[in-house]
Amino acid sequence: MNFLQFASNNVKRNARSYSAYLLSSAFAVMIFFIYAMFYFHPGIEDSNLGRMAKMGMKGAEYVIFVVSFLFILYSISSFLKARKKEFGILTILGAEGRQINKLLLLENMLIGIVAIVLGIGFGLILSKLFLMFGAKVIDIDELPFYLPWNAIILTASVFFALFLVISVLSVGMVRKSKVLDLLQGTNKPKPEPKSSVLLSLVCVALLGSAIYIAQTNLKSETLLAILVLGLIGLYLFYTQLSVMIIRLLKKNRSFFWRGTNLIWLSEMTYKMKDNARMFFLVTVVTTMACSSIGIVLTLKNQNDEMYKNDPFAMNYSSFGKEVAEKDLQMIESTLHQEGISFERIDTEVFGSSLKDVPDGFAAFISLTDYNKLAKALNVEQLPAIQPGHGVLLKGGTNSKRTLPDQVQTEQGNKSFTIEKEEVRNLRGMAQTLVIADEEFKALVQAAGPESKGLQTEIIYHVPAWNGQDVPDSKSKEVIVSKAVFNQMMSALDNGETNGYLSARAADYMGLKEATNLISFIGVFIAAIFSISTASFLHFRLFTDLQQDRVSYLALSKIGVSIKEMRKASTIQIAALFFIPLVISAILTFVGLLSVLSDMLSWKAILTPSLYGIGAFTIAQLVYFFFVRSRYLSQLKRVMV
Repeated sequence: MNFLQFASNNVKRNARSYSAYLLSSAFAVMIFFIYAMFYFHPGIEDSNLGRMAKMGMKGAEYVIFVVSFLFILYSISSFLKARKKEFGILTILGAEGRQINKLLLLENMLIGIVAIVLGIGFGLILSKLFLMFGAKVIDIDELPFYLPWNAIILTASVFFALFLVISVLSVGMVRKSKVLDLLQGTNKPKPEPKSSVLLSLVCVALLGSAIYIAQTNLKSETLLAILVLGLIGLYLFYTQLSVMIIRLLKKNRSFFWRGTNLIWLSEMTYKMKDNARMFFLVTVVTTMACSSIGIVLTLKNQNDEMYKNDPFAMNYSSFGKEVAEKDLQMIESTLHQEGISFERIDTEVFGSSLKDVPDGFAAFISLTDYNKLAKALNVEQLPAIQPGHGVLLKGGTNSKRTLPDQVQTEQGNKSFTIEKEEVRNLRGMAQTLVIADEEFKALVQAAGPESKGLQTEIIYHVPAWNGQDVPDSKSKEVIVSKAVFNQMMSALDNGETNGYLSARAADYMGLKEATNLISFIGVFIAAIFSISTASFLHFRLFTDLQQDRVSYLALSKIGVSIKEMRKASTIQIAALFFIPLVISAILTFVGLLSVLSDMLSWKAILTPSLYGIGAFTIAQLVYFFFVRSRYLSQLKRVMV
């Protein structure tokens, strides 16, 4: 038997331990390959989202590589820990260090090559389905199948290099160990984990500070501080605070001596300390995935609401009526050619920042212009408004109060008292103040022409497009709106106009396509996160299985029943699976609430958050029951 056969036999004999690791690695290779195949596909260059899709796929490749590196590195370290005794025996039998190093390199590279072949193979099998789904997302009729040699070469090269680097690192892990340590393996006695009261208090202070800053002063300048405080606090939670909480529970005699609490709680201190780094990594990864899902779903919901709450099909604005005529002729000629009847409403809007209001800005419109908009929609018009007063219009997607009762403009230095609020969105803006006609003219005159706050705003109302139901890409409104919008953007890019067109359907479809693309990329990234998380836990449990067998055999001999041991093991496994998930759920909701609370109510944030957390919870439940059944079947064999 040569050395290569010896290495391959070792892999075969440890097939049960390596199977989950191999399949998880192959899955990561497959997703990387499919994204690469999509990236190199010649058919996406001419699509509207072609460039964005390629950038998204490229970013996804980096994420997959980093997650795969961490996952494989941790998996290898777990396997090496379980096989330390085997390496010690080989050393006693005369194996040299270079031979053990060669054995490790060959084993890891064999597994890596098999994972690469399986990943690329399954990727080719599923590629047509993936291309059909991708074509639908980026709004292309068809992405034909092609033989992706560039994707195959890139995937094989990247993951071969990754497995080679990990193999070299794994050699260093074993080289540092002494023969006695190798022989003892996982049976080496471990000291009881200790925790620091000071570090536990620091953990609470850091997490509390991060949450407080996020809730009260979330800015780009404070984002890094929040991230650093949160990560350090989270790490200390698993390494210090969790151990202290378990030690306090053990001191509570009435709880500690009740039922099987003595069995599982005695082991949890060691498991929390040993798995602290894994818990930290799993929590960070899960929080990122759940937050991304929550943000994407929130954007989708808001996009639907924004479309339904905007009653007008198009809104054109420019500084001055004379420069707008050419643009308006183009818009109206397009609508006439398509046989679309419309109503044109000419208005003027004055925009001004507000004094003593952080980031405060409001658009002012005269009462006459507002009532023209209300009449077009057959809604109640506003009565006369007293000088110095105004009515605040707020969009239906955001009912939060964002302006004080008294506001003062920077341009023109005019003060207005908000006498009431109306939840109406007749202009597509959330901050609009309706004032008397005379007050509007006085505000414009006081600001002067140099302020450039006055805009001509032409609104097009198309009765046939009622906006009650969100459109699809084939609807008349989307096709016409995109055509007009693209013509306007082309004129703007060429310097032929300074006007801007906001088309309700075009804006809706643009954001919908972007969120669909993010979902398309993110769903597979989330799948890799989920499978990697379960694999982390699977490896750790089965690494410690030999030691657990000895403990449970001893407990069985002194009279602990099968039912009691199953209960104690189930509690421990559940804690390993769901403690990081619970922490991730809390961090996800707190993070989304901090980021989106200025725009949305907590109820609007909660539902998308629950979708993301719920998806991971369902996946974790499936993994939990699978791992639990395997784990308990192994322990049952050692029962007396």
